Amino acid sequence: MRYLTGLLSMAMSFWMIATALAMTIFCYRKIEVIESYLNDCRCMSDARRMWGDGIIGRQMRMNMVTVLLTFPNLMYLRGDISKDANLRVPPHLRAWILWFYINLNTVFVCMIGLYAFIKAQ
Repeated sequence: MRYLTGLLSMAMSFWMIATALAMTIFCYRKIEVIESYLNDCRCMSDARRMWGDGIIGRQMRMNMVTVLLTFPNLMYLRGDISKDANLRVPPHLRAWILWFYINLNTVFVCMIGLYAFIKAQ
């Protein structure tokens, strides 16, 4: 049983690292393209001004894009975006962004489950 938990934890760690690496490469290459569709959104200009253009800044701006795509009504009610700002991002880019974050959250939940399984033994 110990070997199985070790194998599972190694597989999940690899899955998480591979997803984070792919997401970092995606952020580095596509953030300007995504921001060009959202150029009138106050939240995007604030994130760019606050976080800059480094690797952490690009990731934080990608996080803002994810929040914008996930909760557009909330962002509109706060006055951060226009009514249809989330619809200007092409569907293939929206799918990539949401896939990365769903994938990372799935890994996180699986690791919590593995931790609970190990603790229960």
